[in-house]
Amino acid sequence: MRRVPVPATYLLPCTCGRKNQVEVRQAGETIQCECGASLEVPTMLKMAELEKVQTRQTAGRPTWGPHQAMILFGALITTVAAGMAVYCILARPRLPDIRAQEPVQTLYYWRFLRNDTDRRTITEGKYAENVPLFRLATGVLLVVACGGVVIVTTSTVMLRKKKLKAGGEGPASGP
Repeated sequence: MRRVPVPATYLLPCTCGRKNQVEVRQAGETIQCECGASLEVPTMLKMAELEKVQTRQTAGRPTWGPHQAMILFGALITTVAAGMAVYCILARPRLPDIRAQEPVQTLYYWRFLRNDTDRRTITEGKYAENVPLFRLATGVLLVVACGGVVIVTTSTVMLRKKKLKAGGEGPASGP
């Protein structure tokens, strides 16, 4: 990423007590204070003696902190868990439709049912064993996805509170 240089900004005091922001490019110019007084902006050499404006971040530098990391983490958890839950729903075990079977498969089932005493096919047995497992997996994955949503929401709220708090405690620029 290419860094963009940030022009240095300084605070030029006035006799009224206000501190006016001036940039290096204004060196040698005359500016007006809000009180109406004319202020001479010093040369670039003397400007270095003035109080420098505190910047929160430099231009071109991304702001990435723990809140943004938690938002990403929660979004990843939600996406993966929701995707897996959708897969479990779509791939859940189903009983075979006897009408859609090939004649050979129908004959196999007929022979099996004729010889089996409890009249339960192998497929129905596997279905009965797998359905609770798929329901449990789907439920757990949906709960994990909801947990991811909670992480994203909590991190977003905390980030907004932090930004509001930082914005409210800024330095006063006048009386």
